[in-house]
Amino acid sequence: MIGAGLFYGLDWHPLCLAYASLVSYLVRELYGLEVLLQGTLIEFPSYGRGVAIEPECTYLDLCLFVLPLLPYRGARSWGHNLLYGASVIVMVQLFGVLRVVYAIGESMNGSSWFLTHAVVDTLFYYPVLILYGFIVFLPEYAHMPLAGIGRRIGKMAQKKETVI
Repeated sequence: MIGAGLFYGLDWHPLCLAYASLVSYLVRELYGLEVLLQGTLIEFPSYGRGVAIEPECTYLDLCLFVLPLLPYRGARSWGHNLLYGASVIVMVQLFGVLRVVYAIGESMNGSSWFLTHAVVDTLFYYPVLILYGFIVFLPEYAHMPLAGIGRRIGKMAQKKETVI
């Protein structure tokens, strides 16, 4: 898939630096924690712990997967569709930043990192993937760029079965 190729093929270090800067600022302001930022590593000297911001933390992979599956409208201008796609990316990124800030703040205050980070991540990430994965197979979404792939694959498989 193109999104996975872009995600794993390009260097996202500058994005991770910006993400780490924003997260460290919000953790400092919202939770009052002492923060030391070293590249993409956010350290908490008072706690003797740190958190590294990786490309997976940014939900960029999710954005690259979902972007081609958004319900773009052919009757609308490219600018409108571009704005629509950008707004979805901004919403996903906003949720991602808030998720990481919440996980760091709560884990430094004694909550489980697994519950505040991994569980929240799983409850958001995988339902979005599954939802958009199903959209590819549903006929109601035929106006979408990649819609109907599942139906076409199914028809090809049926043709091969009937030929035998």
